[in-house]
Amino acid sequence: MNRPSIRAIAVLAVALAATAAFAQDAADPSVDVGEFPTNPYESGDALLSFRLGAGFGLLNLDFSDGSFDKLNLGPGAAFSLSYMHFVARGFAIGGELGGLVSGSVAGRTFFAAPLVFRSSWHIVLTPFEIAPTVAVGAVLQRLGELSHVDPIVRFGADWLWRQSADWGLGLRTEFWLIPQIYLDHPDSNRLGGFLETTLTATYHL
Repeated sequence: MNRPSIRAIAVLAVALAATAAFAQDAADPSVDVGEFPTNPYESGDALLSFRLGAGFGLLNLDFSDGSFDKLNLGPGAAFSLSYMHFVARGFAIGGELGGLVSGSVAGRTFFAAPLVFRSSWHIVLTPFEIAPTVAVGAVLQRLGELSHVDPIVRFGADWLWRQSADWGLGLRTEFWLIPQIYLDHPDSNRLGGFLETTLTATYHL
């Protein structure tokens, strides 16, 4: 056996030994991993979250001709309260009640109050956390004296810093899609879209 082959086998043996030692430490519950485990969310845990920030109208698609109409809404305030229950390690389901308030160019007030069922996947990169999330439900929309209840789909992510074992602080970015369907006036059917950007505080129950 030539000398390069001996070196290659030696390097491979050292790498395998290091990998085995790392795997043993990772599997050993006595190994100190600091205040935060790899994923602190076990089945039965829960999160209570508060959010406050801004909402922006992005989309007003007319289904009748495929055109994009001007939304005529200014930036607004967005807020929500959610409860999430973990049904598996890092995966949670729950509900959320929120709101978005903004003014129109005509001086009227637009208000949207979504109530949604939400699921989220929590990826922990200590001390940071990324939680992709999707939600479906219904939203009450009101503009001046006009109101309508419509379905809503929301998708985005929470970007958190785990300040302690109990508290996480960060930012949510999420898109809202709201189809507005009028069976008796199909020419008025449209799709609305909003962007929510909110400061987030979560409490690990």
